[in-house]
Amino acid sequence: MNKSHDTQSVARTGNWQENAPAAATEPRHTPKWLSGWAWRGYWSTLGQSLHLVSSYTTIGGYRSDRRSIFGFAALNLVANAINVLFGAQKKEDVHQLRFLMQQVNHELAPFIQPDTVLPDPEKSLAHKAIDHSASGLLKKYSVTTSEFFLRTLGSLSLIAPVHSWGKIVHNLCHGIPLTTTTTAQTTKPASGFPITTTLLNTNKATRYAGYFSLLGKAFILAAKEPDPYNPEAPSLWNRMREKVMFRASSVAEIISGGWLFHDRLVNQKMTYYYQKPPEAFRQALPIKAQSARSKLIPDYYGAAGNASILIGYAPRWYSPYGTREVDMNTLYTHIAQGLSALPAAQVEPMAVRLSTELALHFCNKELTAPMIRKQLEPYLKKLPAHNTSH
Repeated sequence: MNKSHDTQSVARTGNWQENAPAAATEPRHTPKWLSGWAWRGYWSTLGQSLHLVSSYTTIGGYRSDRRSIFGFAALNLVANAINVLFGAQKKEDVHQLRFLMQQVNHELAPFIQPDTVLPDPEKSLAHKAIDHSASGLLKKYSVTTSEFFLRTLGSLSLIAPVHSWGKIVHNLCHGIPLTTTTTAQTTKPASGFPITTTLLNTNKATRYAGYFSLLGKAFILAAKEPDPYNPEAPSLWNRMREKVMFRASSVAEIISGGWLFHDRLVNQKMTYYYQKPPEAFRQALPIKAQSARSKLIPDYYGAAGNASILIGYAPRWYSPYGTREVDMNTLYTHIAQGLSALPAAQVEPMAVRLSTELALHFCNKELTAPMIRKQLEPYLKKLPAHNTSH
């Protein structure tokens, strides 16, 4: 790249940075695999893997609870993969794109040729291409997909095992109670005792943890990415959506995880197998314990799994719910159309100047002025030949 494209050799006007909202001036340079969402995914993957082990190693208690934990872990592992691969969800920043196109027109206006007009930002936005691919949609709604859709199914699994969902829907549609009580049939009617059957998880602690987790998902659904370039002042509700709802969801999820952690550590048991003690020590043990090879201990797998999940909420707390990105293809097309209105001698200097301003605006180490100028080149080649000769 020609040294004339160096950001130090081009004079700045300063108006782009002065006109930009203060809330949009702090950039993030964290690689995707080290982002807060990625770390949340790593810790949660460890925790949910331990949950899978716990669903097989716990004994006694409630079979429905073990099935609930298994479904909860499996669905969350898929959500974790989305967190690691896509990070915070990224939506198009239409308002910032409009701001940048207006600034481009402001820079080019003094140099346009007679009888020519600069492209209208609104028309450029109207012709903007939309990415409908599966990858594009996951990038746009990664947090909504993972945190709301998949993890909501996981929360429902804590309330009722996945295999009972069909029966629950059938009962709800036909007005049949989910929990019924019958009297056991015995030879002596007077000695019959009530038997309660339910389609829900019979472990109340896990079920209540699922309710709090669902509350967190409701907060996620109400959350919204910040939009500092929106010219309209945000309402009180929108400010709450941007600043409160995402954090509130974390609080609800932490309560849910803490409830599960306590239940796994205090109430749930697993079998610990060990070898017979040496002969010298066996004589000192009670007769019943001399041949024992196992004993019941707390569900350490489940407790450790929930501890790992709770640790994952620390990076989640400091991570953005979502970010907004400028559609560079639309911006470059607008710049190229604007440069076509300039005299041929002004095209290259203004291309360099605009590249510099964009680099200063984005403040991204991975998007320098020479790189922007290089990315702009294919769009400039589409201009009329008499305007692109250097």
